[in-house]
Amino acid sequence: MRRYRFGRIAALIALGYLAAVAVLGAFALTTDRGDLLWKVVTRDFGMDWFLGPGRDTFTVPWGLTLVLILIGALQAWALWQVLRGRARRADTPGQEGRPARSATKAPPARSCSETI
Repeated sequence: MRRYRFGRIAALIALGYLAAVAVLGAFALTTDRGDLLWKVVTRDFGMDWFLGPGRDTFTVPWGLTLVLILIGALQAWALWQVLRGRARRADTPGQEGRPARSATKAPPARSCSETI
């Protein structure tokens, strides 16, 4: 985690999301109410066209619940990948203050005694 700029923060966010998906998945498998898991994983809050008027929840089959849990785990991994940021530069001892030598820099100047 130390290798990335925001590695620990990204891991906490991703693990929190994964824990929420796991808890909601267990809730959906035990109670047969997967509407909250569906909303969290798909981010689809407009289910009125599917449910019809007067219904607040819908039943998600166990196979679809398992697929939603796997999709949530994939989303947690993607969150970690995106939020962790760039990899830190590998610092070598003695190189803290000096800039890295690149091909765009001019070569060192020759002294007058070398040109004659």
